[in-house]
Amino acid sequence: MSLAFNPLDPAMAVDPYPHYRALREQDPVHHSPMGFWILTRHADVAAMLEDAAGFQHCYTRTQVARLGPQVAEQPYFSRFRRMLFVLDGDDHARIRKHVHASITKRLAAVRPQIAAIAGALLAALSDRRQIDLIADFAYPLPKSVIGAMLGIPDQDHEQIAGFAAALSPVLEFLPMADDTLAAANAATLAMESYFKTMLTEKRRNPTEDHLSDLAACIDAPDGLSEDEAVANAMLAYVAGHDTTTGAIGLALLALHRQPAEWRKLVADPSLAGRAVNEVIRFDAPGQGTARIAMREARFGETTVPEGAMILGYIGAANRDPAVFSDPDRLDIEAPARKPLMFGGGAHVCVGQAIARHEIQVTLELFARACPNMKLATLDPPFRGTSLIRGVQALEMTW
Repeated sequence: MSLAFNPLDPAMAVDPYPHYRALREQDPVHHSPMGFWILTRHADVAAMLEDAAGFQHCYTRTQVARLGPQVAEQPYFSRFRRMLFVLDGDDHARIRKHVHASITKRLAAVRPQIAAIAGALLAALSDRRQIDLIADFAYPLPKSVIGAMLGIPDQDHEQIAGFAAALSPVLEFLPMADDTLAAANAATLAMESYFKTMLTEKRRNPTEDHLSDLAACIDAPDGLSEDEAVANAMLAYVAGHDTTTGAIGLALLALHRQPAEWRKLVADPSLAGRAVNEVIRFDAPGQGTARIAMREARFGETTVPEGAMILGYIGAANRDPAVFSDPDRLDIEAPARKPLMFGGGAHVCVGQAIARHEIQVTLELFARACPNMKLATLDPPFRGTSLIRGVQALEMTW
């Protein structure tokens, strides 16, 4: 039986989980009237993510479907198609090798910086009895962390972060209004200009940061072109900022919607490290990812044809009762459960260790410093995007 399901329903940005549950129970390999296939079971989504040869990225196809063939003329599209997360095959392997090596090299220095930045942000808010957790903490923390890792001067953060925010809609498949598209294109060109200038300077005067590592790869044997280095510097900033902001807000909201879990964390803040996987499983900012079937594929009893566009809902997989007991309940002391938030296979997120540490530091810091914190509402406003979810504002007293 086919179930009516609208991935563009605004409710999907607020609480998609009842919709996922209905699909998973009634039509787990759903053929949408929009022409693509939707996966909601953990086994199916994991199989798609693990098989990089059988299921390749379809960013080009989704954007053509979104804006027509003229999307090739859009500045955002020509830059995004050089980014690591949409590439496959040899180009993906070549660029990933350099990006992964740099992030691994920088991780040891970034970890203590995360704790220092988080502590300083909270200390600066200590004389205020009410704050917006998103604007005052969850937004500036990853912005400052990724800025430090990249080697962006402090005075440039606000400008670059504004450009990154304007780019979020191009990661979706939702229709874009003309003004949203114009803003995304303008932000793309501004970020491109900024990072091209920065990489040129880093080639002349390298320092201990990710941009210098990328600059050293430009035109090296088996290295990156300048356009690839610029595009992937942009990706590092956007990916290292937006989704982590979303993850922090969703985690703190979930802990206060299920207050027994918040009390557990307050009683033992050392549980923060263990809690990271669980809060990500329970409500992830990255809800889905799309692929093209490079050959006929079978998911359970359903055959998906070669060339089909497939949307794998990571958020649905993370609530699959076939894998996670009592999946709609947050339990920070649950046995180790590995969510699919950071993808899998060849495309597993290269920056996940940084994001995990930012979430862990945040949970432990607030549990220790703000044990009596209260949220003004448990039903805050959400962003309007359903694939990259997040809370717009989260008022807190402490």
